[in-house]
Amino acid sequence: MALTVPPGMTYAQFRAFALELPAMKSPNGVHNYENPSNLVDWDFPIAQWTIGSVLVLIRLYTKSRIVKKVLIEDYWLLAAWLVWVGAWLPLVIMILRLPLGVHQWDMTVRHLIRHLYLLHVITIGYAVTMMLLKISIILQIIRIFTPTQTRRYTHWLLLTFMWINIVFYLVLILFWSFSCKPIAKAWDPLIQGGHCNHKGRRLFLIVSAAINTTSDFIILVLPQPVIWSLILNNKKKWGLSAVFLVGIFACICSILRTYYTTILYRTEDTTYWAARMGRWTDPEISAGFVVASLPMVPAFYKHLAGSSFISSISTSLRFSRWSSRSSSQPYSSGARSQGSGKGNRKIKKEIITDIEFHDLVARSRTEVGSVRSEGNRSADLEAGRPQASVEMVIERPKMVR
Repeated sequence: MALTVPPGMTYAQFRAFALELPAMKSPNGVHNYENPSNLVDWDFPIAQWTIGSVLVLIRLYTKSRIVKKVLIEDYWLLAAWLVWVGAWLPLVIMILRLPLGVHQWDMTVRHLIRHLYLLHVITIGYAVTMMLLKISIILQIIRIFTPTQTRRYTHWLLLTFMWINIVFYLVLILFWSFSCKPIAKAWDPLIQGGHCNHKGRRLFLIVSAAINTTSDFIILVLPQPVIWSLILNNKKKWGLSAVFLVGIFACICSILRTYYTTILYRTEDTTYWAARMGRWTDPEISAGFVVASLPMVPAFYKHLAGSSFISSISTSLRFSRWSSRSSSQPYSSGARSQGSGKGNRKIKKEIITDIEFHDLVARSRTEVGSVRSEGNRSADLEAGRPQASVEMVIERPKMVR
């Protein structure tokens, strides 16, 4: 949509007149400026923002106060969260209050400019947030599963993948920011002169959305071979895999966002289809924060369960259940009191936390090495080959006279 100043009018007069024009021709010839249909939904955004932020705060609190081991990926995660909460969310709130998802023919050019401006800025905010978030997640995967002493190929593959993501998002930010001259022509169709290829910008959105979806799937898949090669039972393997499999939701959101981006490329109803596309952008980011923060939830839960306040509540609940059970059953002299006896010991569940993942991987490799050495020793003994003195631990029987 580009408007030019007609002869006999100044630019100021033209702009004041054009701002009140319909932003698009209506299919049925009717424009509803008073109460247009929209896609505003506050419940879902508030729920996902709350879940994502709570989990991030749990991770940061656990790393700084409980585990007392803050690492580089935690700072990247904090930076991503600050951009998300400090810049992204206010923009989303502003868009929701426009309101969001109004058909372009149900608004004036003045309102269209507001929509396009917020769409321009929020796309940059999305790229910055995702770049910082993926740096944090990839660094976490590298530290947990591919320390420099082991799995060198996977280690360097992940580092290369991280830098590809950084370059990709930087290109997206720079292109989207400076592809129009003047920059304001990206959202203001009344600016005279300059140039802005809106079709090219939308095509770039499709390409970037496809690359971003591929990146989400790679992050989802890469840890799985390492997890399933560990010397663990299947239950623990599924538990470790589940942390990253939450990313399936992010991949689904990314696919849907790509789908609506292709529709946005073909349509002139920018405000409506951009809103449909944007509805899947925020859940994708929220799922990324969940994936990055979930590994620390067991450690936080373990700490919370051991606090005096929670312990007193838990003890009271157990005592209440025991009292009600005792009052409903007859007294038996042969019954043993709860907690008595040597065999009745409290069994603590093993909770694997983010900090313990690295040791888990290293320990699994050690166990593999020990199993192999035991197998080689048995084969050598059967073949009659001599063993090193360190490994010869067979005692000779004493002679009895």
